[in-house]
Amino acid sequence: MRLHEIESWALRVIDQVKRGQPSEDDRVELKAEWPGDAVRAARRIAGHANAAFGEPILWLIGLDEERGVIGASQQELGSWCPRVKSCFDGPVPDFHVVNVFVDDKTVVALLFETERVPFLVKNPAYGSGPGPVELEVPWREGTSTRSARHSDLIRVLSPLQRLPTVDVISGRVRCCPNEQTTNGRTTYVLRWEVDLSLYLVPPHDCPRLVIPGYRGEGYLEIEAVVARMPLTSVGLRAEYTYVMPAQALIKSTDWETIVRGPGRVRLSGHCVTESSMLPNIPTDGVASVVAKLWVAEAHRAIVVATSVPVEVRPPVRGDPKL
Repeated sequence: MRLHEIESWALRVIDQVKRGQPSEDDRVELKAEWPGDAVRAARRIAGHANAAFGEPILWLIGLDEERGVIGASQQELGSWCPRVKSCFDGPVPDFHVVNVFVDDKTVVALLFETERVPFLVKNPAYGSGPGPVELEVPWREGTSTRSARHSDLIRVLSPLQRLPTVDVISGRVRCCPNEQTTNGRTTYVLRWEVDLSLYLVPPHDCPRLVIPGYRGEGYLEIEAVVARMPLTSVGLRAEYTYVMPAQALIKSTDWETIVRGPGRVRLSGHCVTESSMLPNIPTDGVASVVAKLWVAEAHRAIVVATSVPVEVRPPVRGDPKL
């Protein structure tokens, strides 16, 4: 990954944090300051790298999910890296350093390459008495780190399906007041429809990707108006804007999207809420949308996280209840 791509990735995460959105990407780790314990840092890096299945991971030093941009101390890097590297046994994840300047402060972006999995760390207690093992293969699970299990190692040693890159071109969330009839009773609800235009680029070494339509998931939220609402029917559809369907590099059926090259796709999903919140939706409202799209034979999902404007359609029949 090139340095400008690392900086772009870091800036996207920083923007999400500044808007109060979670990064929602298990490849990203935020640190308010440089980890002081080299042993714990090495174990966490190794666990994160092992669970990434060959994809690069990003650590941002000087960024906190609650406090925002704090800034990192530059002079720590020269002494911190050798201490952390000495805790590994065998290969150490190669890393690149990029200083990202935000609000007169510096966030240090550390991108770790993980192709040489599995990574092992030394046990500092080894040799101090009976019992402690010499080496460990750490594994990240959620926000914690544990020892890898047999099933984890089997997945690491299996052929890896690399993920495509996805850029959000445009998008919107439509809020549609509507009637809903259940057991003969008519009520009024708000139907939220997500529509994102994406540009998808598959890995250069992957001739074909299959994205099953039934495995998509996601949510949307509007600060102080709509709490995190799960989306249903999250999926992709290919766009045939400039080419005939037969010549398209990305094609969709009712069950999947098949990717053989770069192109535009549309991501959609919806959810339903009570109509009583309609008066609270600002005319210039912005919705946070996060979606996960699973790739066949891959152990991780494509994560799409963005903020898009909200369009509120007029109530059906002008019903005063809405």
